[in-house]
Amino acid sequence: GSVEVLGNLANVSDLFQRLIVDAGAVKPLVRLLSMGNNRCKKPAAATLTHLAHYHKNCVLIAQAGAVQPLVKLLISGNHGEKAQAVAALGHLAKYSNDDDNRVLIANAGAVEPLVRLMTDSNGRAAAWLAVWVLIKLAEDNADTRAATVRAGAVEPLVHLVRTGDAREKLQAARVLGTLATNNNDNKVAIAGSKAIRKLVQMLRAGCVDGKSQAAQTL
Repeated sequence: GSVEVLGNLANVSDLFQRLIVDAGAVKPLVRLLSMGNNRCKKPAAATLTHLAHYHKNCVLIAQAGAVQPLVKLLISGNHGEKAQAVAALGHLAKYSNDDDNRVLIANAGAVEPLVRLMTDSNGRAAAWLAVWVLIKLAEDNADTRAATVRAGAVEPLVHLVRTGDAREKLQAARVLGTLATNNNDNKVAIAGSKAIRKLVQMLRAGCVDGKSQAAQTL
């Protein structure tokens, strides 16, 4: 369909991304997230993901109301839709030059479903993306760090440090370090979850980057 074509074009080059945005595609794509049939939602989210590579586009996408339907898709979509919603939210959080989108995503209720997604054994790729998005949301935002721990993030993060591959261990350790920043309650929760022992094991036997991150987190 036309949405898939737009997504493919947006994934080709910056020029096509600008042409698509300048043609006014953002608002119709956002409408498809909440009003379109199920076949349209995943490709619409994918196209928005490709477009959200620049601060200006991130602002336009957020202003068009994309965050709430993306969070809804994150909660109730199938595995493919959840993975694409996480990717879109991640780009909106990463490529924004300020905290506005990150705060908007957190306030829209994204933290709890992102934490749940980390434990989804049927969607490992989406689970890794969820960890990545949580890093972006928690950086420089004390309220989000506290909310992430309240949502139960510590145990699945420690599980990833113990059982994940090298990339997953690195990201999980990074989130734990971020959550502990300037928050004594979070530090207590992390220390009480056997995280210290797992991080020490990572420090001893992990990859070079993993050892470095484990040292920083400790």
